[in-house]
Amino acid sequence: MEQTVLRDEIYTAAHRWPVIVASFIIGSLIGIFVAFVWPSPYRATLELGVELSLYRATEDDYIAEIAELPFRNADDYKYWQMQQLNALVFSDEYLGETLSRLKETDVYWHGFTVQELRDMFQVYWRNAGRWRLAAEVSGSHNAKQAVETWRDVILEKTNDSITDSRKIYLIDLQLQRTEDALLGAKSRLAQLAEINAVLLDWREKVQSTNGTGVLNSSQRWWLMSLASQAAGVNLGWRSLLDSIPPPGTSIEEYIPWVEKILIHMEAESEAIATQIDELVRQSEILQSEWELALQDSDGLAATLVVEKLSEMEPRLSRARSIFTAALVGGMFGLLLWGAITLVDIYRRSEK
Repeated sequence: MEQTVLRDEIYTAAHRWPVIVASFIIGSLIGIFVAFVWPSPYRATLELGVELSLYRATEDDYIAEIAELPFRNADDYKYWQMQQLNALVFSDEYLGETLSRLKETDVYWHGFTVQELRDMFQVYWRNAGRWRLAAEVSGSHNAKQAVETWRDVILEKTNDSITDSRKIYLIDLQLQRTEDALLGAKSRLAQLAEINAVLLDWREKVQSTNGTGVLNSSQRWWLMSLASQAAGVNLGWRSLLDSIPPPGTSIEEYIPWVEKILIHMEAESEAIATQIDELVRQSEILQSEWELALQDSDGLAATLVVEKLSEMEPRLSRARSIFTAALVGGMFGLLLWGAITLVDIYRRSEK
């Protein structure tokens, strides 16, 4: 019986539409009043174009080192780049520079901190393409100031970092060429040292045994082969190779020719040693430049592009419109009426 009475009470209250409408209207008026007393901040928005080519995704090992995780595929690489860019635009470095420029522009910003600026800004993105920057500030002029200055800082700093990333690519190529040249020089020096030891040993044996007689064809070919290896592709050795004693010459006559070869090898070895020292120095310089560029690149890819989409001014709107305030106030009025009505019905049903 009591449940039936309670249900009837609720049914009756729900059909008192003038009271319901009045509650909604009063709530809406209160919402409008609050909107005027507590003005909504302005939201200024701008768009940036963000593009990323993935043709170097598998080659940019330095980015995987910065990320401290392996990229399983191009999508992982791309998503990390977008996340990194998102982190940078909210970093202390970017926002600190933004706040510094705002303070130079308008005294309004003198009392603000980097964290307060961070709370004002939002960035909306789903992937590469259009990124929307937004700033919510109490005044429309200041909102435009904030989002435009932030946009300019982002463009300048990201493009500086991308330039450094492109330097990394060029330095990588130079380092590879230097390392290849260094490897070739060390290999050549080792080859000359080996041939030098063999020829010194041959000369010592000939001199110690007072070798006489004619050098047979196989031994002559062997000496010529060593000399040719020592000459390599050096055309300066051509006349020396051509001056080898003719077949049928005594062994003693080959010693001066071998000594000339040893002198040429010593001169070339000294030149190669100097070349190796210079290549090592170049490699160290390039490595230092690489590490500096890596630090300044902030992990952004050389193929990333961040640019303005247009020269249009920021779009302005109120973060909370009067209509929204009225609607929220009206809904609150309805909820309050419902709560009061249920409490009244419950009390009367208990009597």
